[in-house]
Amino acid sequence: MSIPQRPRIVFYIDPKRWPQGTIPTAPNVPWTGYRYGPYIWTIQTALYLQRAGYACEISSELPDDGIVVAHRECCTFGDVRLLPDRRRFLIAITADYAPYLYANLQIVQNPVQAYWYKNCHFMLHWPEPGVKPRLPSPRFKNVSYMGFISQVASELRTGEWAREVQSLGLNWSPRIEGFHYDDPLSYEFGDGSWTDLSEVDAVVAVRRFSPYPTFDHKPASKLINCWLAGIPAILGAESAYRALRKSELDYIEVHSKEEVIEALVKLRDRPELRAAMIENGAKRAKEVNADATVRRWIRFLDEVAVPSYHYWVDTPRIMQKVTIADNCISYLANRLRRKMSAVTHAPAV
Repeated sequence: MSIPQRPRIVFYIDPKRWPQGTIPTAPNVPWTGYRYGPYIWTIQTALYLQRAGYACEISSELPDDGIVVAHRECCTFGDVRLLPDRRRFLIAITADYAPYLYANLQIVQNPVQAYWYKNCHFMLHWPEPGVKPRLPSPRFKNVSYMGFISQVASELRTGEWAREVQSLGLNWSPRIEGFHYDDPLSYEFGDGSWTDLSEVDAVVAVRRFSPYPTFDHKPASKLINCWLAGIPAILGAESAYRALRKSELDYIEVHSKEEVIEALVKLRDRPELRAAMIENGAKRAKEVNADATVRRWIRFLDEVAVPSYHYWVDTPRIMQKVTIADNCISYLANRLRRKMSAVTHAPAV
């Protein structure tokens, strides 16, 4: 397939969200800013692409000509909306949000989003940078959660839960850390302790104990990180995890605190299961590591975004406006259809 000449490709961050502290020059260092969605999807992506020799840039200045890739939070600020223009082609990264109505294309982090909305392209989330994988050991002692405190089920935040885990002869040691883009003091290049999983023997990551909702806007980050770190995962019933699942060795799905306990007992008492899950995870990791995701990005940009850009700039201005209006109507209609489907399929209370 012939690839049209690439236009300028800019990963855009609006000036109000431009980093207030030092930013990295590499995509795979333990920088706290890589826990903030707009920086993960713009700074980290651009640095990975640049490292692979792909021409792109990071900027707070909006170009008049070229492909602009912007996180959903950077598409609106105050009363200002980021819009495509005569020669400006806009790719919005929806992340945890609904699609941006005015974008030409959308990048989504969960394949379910691509099912519901047009012009959506699924892209895997980047692995957590700087992770130190689990050291090979027959030990099964330390159970952890790694992430923001708001993203773990309330039942797993209590002292009672820590005592229940301890009663199994295990340790509960969650790793919680935050980041605020407007606070320079939170811009840290850590010593790796937060991402040091060398002594972690299992990860539990559940947002809510219920078979519904399936968090169709969330990525499969926890599963990806566990595969790469060589750690068995106990996860909630989320669609992103299920989309990647090929066998029961990929992770253990749970729907209640009691099922988490059962899963921990199973892993504790069956070292052969732990070994099989770790071996399987090493194979799956090759599909989701940073190198594989870089290749997906390059393929998307060259085979989808660049041809779409050239088609866009060759389209008469009146038809460009009609296309954007049609996209808006389609997104709003599909959003309503999705909400109605959710109500129809919600479990009885």
